[in-house]
Amino acid sequence: MMIRQTKRMGTLLDQLLDVARVVSGKVELSQGCIDLADVVRAAVETMRPIVETQKHELTLSLPPDKSALVLGDASRLTQAVENLITNAAKYMNDGGQIALTVEADNDKARIIVRDSGIGISGNLLPHIFELFTQAPRSLDRAKGGLGLGLPLVRNLVEMHGGQISASSAGLGQGSEFIVTLPRLLEWPSEERLEGTPTPTVLGKIRPLRILVVDDEEDMAGMLAAILKRDGYQTLAVNDGPSALKAVRTFGPEVVLLDLGLPEMDGYEVARRLREEHGNKNILLIAVTGYQKDASRLKQAGFDHHLIKPPDMPKLSAMLAAWDDEGRGTP
Repeated sequence: MMIRQTKRMGTLLDQLLDVARVVSGKVELSQGCIDLADVVRAAVETMRPIVETQKHELTLSLPPDKSALVLGDASRLTQAVENLITNAAKYMNDGGQIALTVEADNDKARIIVRDSGIGISGNLLPHIFELFTQAPRSLDRAKGGLGLGLPLVRNLVEMHGGQISASSAGLGQGSEFIVTLPRLLEWPSEERLEGTPTPTVLGKIRPLRILVVDDEEDMAGMLAAILKRDGYQTLAVNDGPSALKAVRTFGPEVVLLDLGLPEMDGYEVARRLREEHGNKNILLIAVTGYQKDASRLKQAGFDHHLIKPPDMPKLSAMLAAWDDEGRGTP
């Protein structure tokens, strides 16, 4: 029971923090050309265990590949669809129906989520995307939440220049949510933001020594493992003092540094690193889930900034450009 309730509380806290970051503008989008059909497939794959546990029937209606293209952050849009599926599953008795449709016409692309659940009353409908708003449920709150999912979806959709609407024929008659986004009419020849170096094949640059610093052990270990697989020499540590010690002993040429570290944050680590090793060519990259403060990053000594989880082709391009310039030469 304690394990189950702890996991539930952790999920609710993650949602609350995510909403807070989005609403306060502390989340940046890692944008590229994406196919909404792929977004929906990824969300369904993640949510399938929940749907199957509750014996719901989920159907998909998808257009041909690359016909519903948008400019956006694939992980964040997938998160939005996952929340819509969760919301549908939550407000249905076991054995309900959920239908997901992706469609595109002219300059708009849409994701439509329909369910056969309890519906939305006319009084609740205008407030459905407000924080902590929930449809009434029975005394059994096992499937309940805090009313955070739909406000998070609305904010993520609006960050992509889109909008979301909800409709229902009334209580007991299900509901429908429509996400509308600006459509790209063709797949661009270069899927990169302005100013981003052209990605280079990792194998063409020498095996740099890279230090990964992140208080989330899984994140640090995973990133270090990916880079090691691609031929780099890597080391992962989980706090500021360990990072400063590792720079002295491991001698990295590149440091991927999380900003939200305990006790000594990434800004302080970067400042002390530059003070102690100012005569060395070290590429210092901030990796964080928070919105960047360009002036503060520069003042601390960072060369670049990446959103967590880092875009690997973009990181590869940064490393290649830095190495090509000879700055990575020992």
